This record gives sequence, structure tokens and C-alpha cells, in this order.
Amino acid sequence: MKRANRAPDLPVSDDPAALSVEEVAIATLVIAATTPPITGTPSALANEAVDTWRVVYPLLRTIAASHGLTLTQPVGWPAASQVLAEANAQIPTETESRR
Repeated sequence: MKRANRAPDLPVSDDPAALSVEEVAIATLVIAATTPPITGTPSALANEAVDTWRVVYPLLRTIAASHGLTLTQPVGWPAASQVLAEANAQIPTETESRR
């Protein structure tokens, strides 16, 4: 909703076919962050989520572009999930290269 308020021309829908890669990625991070067992302080969890997003976002952007998509384009759950799955496969490699 915040994004819709910032971009009033952005269509907001409950239709799963209207989901974007970015929305599916954010939803996945939220689910992961709220799924037990939750350990650590809220600030530690937030820091971990931000660190994860900083790795995932460029991967998502690159993979989406390789499919001719943008991160905010409504593509639906299956296509968005495919892009996210491809990014997830590269996360361990990308994380190691940042250390």
C-alpha cells in the first residue's frame, strides 16, 4: 500500500496474476523472518533481512532482465517465483564472494 501511495498510477490488486517479482521476493523474506524458530533481537533480524535483500535484489534484477521482465512488472506468481528460484540458487555463491 505504501508503494501504491507513492506511485498512484501503480495498479494494486489482490489478483495473483498481478504480482511482481519484487512483491514475491519481499513476501518470501517476510515469511522467512516470521517463521519459527525466530532467534535474536528484532534489530538483528532486520539487519539480516536488509543484508539478504542487498544480495538478492541485484540478482533478481539481473535474472528478471534475462527473461525480459522488470522487478515491478505484474507477471503473476509462477513467473515471479521462477525468477526468485533462479536467484536463490545463486545466493550462496554471491554471499561467499562478498566475504
